[in-house]
Amino acid sequence: MSDDKKAGMQPESPEDQFERDIEELEAPTWRTNKTQLVALIILFVIAAIVVAFLATREKQQIKPAAPAVVSIDLIEPRSGKLSNTPTKFRWETVSGTKYYSFALTVKGGGSTLVQRAPSQPQLTLTPEEHDRLAKGLSYDWSVEAFSDVGTLLARGSGSFDL
Repeated sequence: MSDDKKAGMQPESPEDQFERDIEELEAPTWRTNKTQLVALIILFVIAAIVVAFLATREKQQIKPAAPAVVSIDLIEPRSGKLSNTPTKFRWETVSGTKYYSFALTVKGGGSTLVQRAPSQPQLTLTPEEHDRLAKGLSYDWSVEAFSDVGTLLARGSGSFDL
């Protein structure tokens, strides 16, 4: 619209008034209202912070956890009072095991009578190891399974009385 029309030289027609109103409505408001521009920038910054926070949290949750240590079922000897001194110890096979750590101790005393690292899920006591066990005492035995890189995979423990 020209300055002549605004100065009143020519009255504004309803169509011109309508066009001017439409142009004002379609004009970007952030040019005339700086508050809306600031609010838009603040919303953008908040959205960026939220996205960054969620991305960081997601990465933290993806971190691999330490492998779970499962329980080994002990097969022989069973818990309880035994009539004979056991010579053989057996337990379930654990997949991926490179070796087992076997320990036999006197219950409550803490002294280790037998400590070995068999590659199979069983162990037979030597005559010397067998002679270390005495009637009237209680014993604890434990087995741990380890991978080829030394990671603990599973463990089990039991006890018996002679």
